[in-house]
Amino acid sequence: MNILYLKISTSLIFLFFILTTSYAENSKTVKGTATPITEANLTYSFRETVPGKIIYTAKEGCIAKGPVYNKDGKIIKEGDLLLKIADGRRKNVVKERNHMVKVAKAVLDFAKLDLERYKTLQKPGRKIAPRQHLEMAESKYLQAMSNYYNKMLDVERATNWVESATRRSDFDCLVTDVNNACGYATSSTKILKITQLNPMGIKLTLPRDEAYELSDAKKIEIYPLSSNIPVTALSNDFIYVKDGVLVRVPNSSLYPGSIVREGKNIPVLNDIFSIYSNQDNKLTVAKNALIEKDNKHYLLYKAIFKAKQDFNGKVIKLYSIQKVSVETENTITQPVPNMKQYVLRPNKNLSQSDIVLPNTLSDKFKDGDLVFIAQERYKFMPDDPVKIKIVY
Repeated sequence: MNILYLKISTSLIFLFFILTTSYAENSKTVKGTATPITEANLTYSFRETVPGKIIYTAKEGCIAKGPVYNKDGKIIKEGDLLLKIADGRRKNVVKERNHMVKVAKAVLDFAKLDLERYKTLQKPGRKIAPRQHLEMAESKYLQAMSNYYNKMLDVERATNWVESATRRSDFDCLVTDVNNACGYATSSTKILKITQLNPMGIKLTLPRDEAYELSDAKKIEIYPLSSNIPVTALSNDFIYVKDGVLVRVPNSSLYPGSIVREGKNIPVLNDIFSIYSNQDNKLTVAKNALIEKDNKHYLLYKAIFKAKQDFNGKVIKLYSIQKVSVETENTITQPVPNMKQYVLRPNKNLSQSDIVLPNTLSDKFKDGDLVFIAQERYKFMPDDPVKIKIVY
């Protein structure tokens, strides 16, 4: 009985060894690089005698989210703002074009009435007016109709001109380069560059014959930087390039909207401001951090560091919210393009580099509330080195 048990045990161990060896022989681990599939330059797309004035550009290095759609394909949340051109003059052009449409419509209505009148005068037995008058009325009506539709097209073009002054992200992207953050843009100006984040391309440097063999793989597992949790590549969705192949992998934000700590959901914030100091060593703060009480008195929410916490192998910082009353001077500075800073009067509760929250969050927090603050990051960022496991 013991001999039989020993033989069965030995056979099972041998079978396990064969299976594990077979699995190892049918998998391969290689290195790769996160490589965006799509890149785009945002330009000023209209040719005009007066260049457009840039009043906002997204910061280099920031992540912009794309729009959110409902099941019917309608946008329920617009993509993040990337670029804004002054549009006051453009809106005035739309008003002017709409007025011209009304004039053209009045001319068209009159021409139609005139044509109907001459048609009535040309009925059998009532040929009162000469035939050529009817033909002239028809010609005027057709000209008025053509002019009306041309004016309608002018309104559409002018409306598109206004809409083009605001450029929002069509997909989740990283702003990688800002060439023209302020001043005036021309039709040849490349204002900023964006790269797609989701899906992300993962580049494998392989000989072409090995690249073709990927289509036979059962699965391709991609390990994000400093993570042992793989993400499975989208199957049979490859882009063959000169020195290898790009596989597509779903990509998402590294941090969720909130993290559970001691049984409580604590929000994670990415969009924050810092207290600056100007050339006169006076503290300044972004306009979008101030909550107005009256002309010179404001509130802002300051974040005070409390502790560090590990989240999926990443260190994330915990802060407590403190409401601070501030007063401003009459001076506004602009240390970087498109970022107006209000100069603050001396305040013992503030110092340079303090973190403050956007005023859009003012109704969501109160004194003592806790928040996590982390720079926005996706699982795969451009140029990240990654480990890839190919299972055949």
